[in-house]
Amino acid sequence: METFFIIEKFRIMKKIAVLLLSLLTFMTLKAADPDFAYPKTTLDNAIRNYEAAIKTPSRSGIAMIKSLLEITGATAAIDRDSLVCVVPRIDSAIAAFPDGSDKALMLTIKAEVLNAIYSGNRWTYDRVQTPLDPLPADITEWNGLQFINQIKADLSTALDMADKDVALRTYVDGNVIKADGLALSYFPTVKSFIALKATNVYTNLGHRNYNEAIFRQMIDESKPQSPAWFYWNGCLGEAGHISSTDLEKLFLDNKDREDAGYILNIIATATPNYDNAPK
Repeated sequence: METFFIIEKFRIMKKIAVLLLSLLTFMTLKAADPDFAYPKTTLDNAIRNYEAAIKTPSRSGIAMIKSLLEITGATAAIDRDSLVCVVPRIDSAIAAFPDGSDKALMLTIKAEVLNAIYSGNRWTYDRVQTPLDPLPADITEWNGLQFINQIKADLSTALDMADKDVALRTYVDGNVIKADGLALSYFPTVKSFIALKATNVYTNLGHRNYNEAIFRQMIDESKPQSPAWFYWNGCLGEAGHISSTDLEKLFLDNKDREDAGYILNIIATATPNYDNAPK
């Protein structure tokens, strides 16, 4: 068995290396990376686009997402501490737009902005001793648990709201998200995009315990034996929620499928916390 895994590991390693490189560049939000040689000009233009988009919420979702990303990026380039001023604009957009994948992406942007604010000064926020309710209007008065609870609430709502049948390709073609064909095969829907974002945020926060439910949901919603299905199963295994024996069986049952190489990569290179695996 061990010899077989070693041989197979080298056979698929090139493909996996390409995949992992793709995932590193995948989910680049194009509008978040404009020419910041003139961030004030970028910000002013983005605010004008924001104000135009919010007037027609039924038909300007992608335009609003672009403007929010540009506002966030330009604000961070000018003064990262001013990101707190971006959140009210995002909240106004969320309130104005109908439920659906556009709004789900706006909620995801908000969660990432809150994560950036909190992570940038976590020690200070964690020392704030205030009741959980009511939530202060001024974000700088929040405590650490309030940040985490709000981030979790926004990401949970985004995942619930995102239609599992809406293709991520729509937003790639809309010039909001950069992803190549390989990345899109592993993350074909807006919901899978948001799921990846959410698990990255939770990992950054040190709350990986939230990820298991997302992994399992995405496995259930992915076509069996598709690249996405193998990816999310691999995540579940890497986190230690599938025993090493079951993970090996999953690969062996699908070893003729090239995309099962992602499972093999987990087996060959990862050191999962199998203490959490089902017995």
